[in-house]
Amino acid sequence: MDPAATPAARLVQLAVHPGKGLGRLALGLPLPAVIAYIKREAAVFRKYELKFGDQSPFDHPIVLNLLHNGIALRFDPVSQRLGSIEIYDFDKMSLSYGGSLFNSPAIVATFLLVYKTFGPTFPGEYEQDKFRYTLKYPGICFVFSIPAAFTPLQNTSDLPISFPDGSTPVVERIFIYCGDSLASATVPSLGPSDLYNELVLVHPGRGLCFTLRGSEIALGATCQDVLAEIGPPEDVVGKRRDKMGIHRIAATQAASGIQPSYIWNYFSMGVDLVFDATYHRVRKIILHTNMLAHHDVNLYARCNFDILPPPSPKSQAPSPASISCTSKWDEIQSILGKPLGPPVIFKRDPNHNPFGSTSYYGFNGLIFEIMKNGHIASLTLF
Repeated sequence: MDPAATPAARLVQLAVHPGKGLGRLALGLPLPAVIAYIKREAAVFRKYELKFGDQSPFDHPIVLNLLHNGIALRFDPVSQRLGSIEIYDFDKMSLSYGGSLFNSPAIVATFLLVYKTFGPTFPGEYEQDKFRYTLKYPGICFVFSIPAAFTPLQNTSDLPISFPDGSTPVVERIFIYCGDSLASATVPSLGPSDLYNELVLVHPGRGLCFTLRGSEIALGATCQDVLAEIGPPEDVVGKRRDKMGIHRIAATQAASGIQPSYIWNYFSMGVDLVFDATYHRVRKIILHTNMLAHHDVNLYARCNFDILPPPSPKSQAPSPASISCTSKWDEIQSILGKPLGPPVIFKRDPNHNPFGSTSYYGFNGLIFEIMKNGHIASLTLF
């Protein structure tokens, strides 16, 4: 997004909510919801970038950097929910707490003003090697830069309200988080009625079970069955024939075919249901992981699924191992064995998806779409 191609941005005015969020950027919000919000407010949030671990996506936080506003949003890499907020540029916003303005183009967020606005607290921490002092309150902390010439020599826990020359420290960073400290911050717990990141149990060849809402979607279910279980779709897409049908093999003929079909999209669940247009029954179920290097990124919320393999032919006891949305391809093969045939390679226009192609691998009742990094992009049940 090029700022020069858009009208002048408005100065953003945000209320600080310690332990809860910044303005409408609430801690715990899913990544798709946050991106949808900043797109709606394009006049304020004009430019942003998304950073994530490409090869090890679950080892590092997802960072959504609002470049024009000086705000970095950090998301848990597995649940993709907002875990902490960092403010690092105070020239581009007005900040208030409890109705009191403590930063604006006309007001400098000094140590004394922050202390007066948020009230007394315990002495902070001084990092002498970084010349940095951190003032902590529940759910929020303020970082101040201390010039080397004014390094405390006697008691580094003293509040640096002012320097010997009469000046006062100015805030350099603000962190908003949930927890006792930034180091131990956690994503806020979901409420009992919040269905985001709901565990979905996958039964190959049978269907799905939503653990929180207590609903089940079986292969072969009618439109009426689906409406009764999970309600109407968020969108409906017509589809004349299955593009993967040419690659069908004997073991997966039930999944393919060329009969007309249509798709019910449940974006907030990360689920698509494919119906045949003749009998109006579910032929396929597609689950999406919202992997950030995938061409469908941010179209669907992540479906938090867990595949329960059927019992071994030699034993009626279920397998102790399961496959989740975070499993890698080598783990999948160690549980399910080799796929039924060579993969089908799917590549889109490189201008649309610079991360390259994905590979489809078939098993009895399951098709995995695997990315270059070995992680699951989507799962199809049939």
